[in-house]
Amino acid sequence: MNVSSYQTHRGITYSNIYLGNSSDITFDGHLIRFRPNIEIIMPIFTNYLLRTNKVRSQLVARGKTATMTTIEQSDVGTVKLSFPHINEQQRIANCLSSIDDLITAQTQKLATLKTHKKALMQQLFPVVDEVQR
Repeated sequence: MNVSSYQTHRGITYSNIYLGNSSDITFDGHLIRFRPNIEIIMPIFTNYLLRTNKVRSQLVARGKTATMTTIEQSDVGTVKLSFPHINEQQRIANCLSSIDDLITAQTQKLATLKTHKKALMQQLFPVVDEVQR
């Protein structure tokens, strides 16, 4: 799935992936849905590939701006993609997914530490009104 309209050129190129198989999914008018041939390209690898600067710049170049920036499905279909054999795609996707998992874990740790710091600072530096009571 790819965003087909947005307020800026960079916004139209944002891709995401849905790995479920629910048939009751609705796509709004600002999304372009496509299904890669899973015999030659993995969906997760496709998602990473569509987020590279090389592919995003091709998509941005095809965008048209009026009140919003848009890209048509036929324009998305003209983007040139190069990708390795499916076994190599699996290795690349696994590696990048592992890094994403590490980033998520570190982001959660950072949020926890910030919350802890805030609580400590509130205890160490109480509000003047609270101290005088």
